[in-house]
Amino acid sequence: AEREPALGGDCLHHGCVPSKTLLATARARHVMRRAAFFGLPAPELEPVDFAAVARRIREVQTVIQRHDSPQRFTGLGVDVRFGPARFCDEHTLDIGGRRVSAARILVATGSSPQLPPLPGLATVPFLTNRELFSLDALPASLLVLGGGPMACEMAQAFARLGSRVTMVLRGPRILPRDDADMAGVVHAALAADGVRVLAGATVKMLRAVSAGNAGPGGSGGAVEAELEVPRSEGRGPLVVRADRLLAALGRTPETAGLDLAGRAWSPASTA
Repeated sequence: AEREPALGGDCLHHGCVPSKTLLATARARHVMRRAAFFGLPAPELEPVDFAAVARRIREVQTVIQRHDSPQRFTGLGVDVRFGPARFCDEHTLDIGGRRVSAARILVATGSSPQLPPLPGLATVPFLTNRELFSLDALPASLLVLGGGPMACEMAQAFARLGSRVTMVLRGPRILPRDDADMAGVVHAALAADGVRVLAGATVKMLRAVSAGNAGPGGSGGAVEAELEVPRSEGRGPLVVRADRLLAALGRTPETAGLDLAGRAWSPASTA
């Protein structure tokens, strides 16, 4: 059962495939810029047209979509149904008004962006992984909230494509769940690409700089962040402005609508 109009989930449409395609594009741009390092003539590079980059991402997704098509899975003997699913009991699902029973049910609904109640976040336009890969223009500056894998990947990619990137993270370092020495290597690589990392920062307020719709993908884009930062970054509040804001603050399970709450059974026991 799939509630979206096409198979593939976050991986194909909003996660692994578009992000790794973007990283490959950014790496190619990085190598082109360093042509002289390889003994090659330095090319004259024009500014990146992100609409063309987004078009390339869609082309890659289209190729992979064929392998995630309903026809392929139907040919393998899978009954593919589209529509919202809801648990009636531990062995029965309602899928768009039709009931389906099974001895075991696997819940693989993915995740959605986690949006903590940061001051002002609900009042400013911001991007998540759902909007980031379809931008029609490269932002001159990008403010990234978060220090996890996605935040690091996108910070480096956009910096290599030509954006001025600032990362803001609450903790003392990027990649807090990973080995500290490895995180240090990543931090050094980000710095080498021009990314400014503000660790140990507290977001005091987010404000919209230009008129536009608030929330994920909202128009207008430009934001101003008032931060409380360690003394090493200066005294008093620090204000950072950026053309676009990316919220990369973690993920939360996508289970809304499944009617799991209040069940006497554990969803893990049905997988």
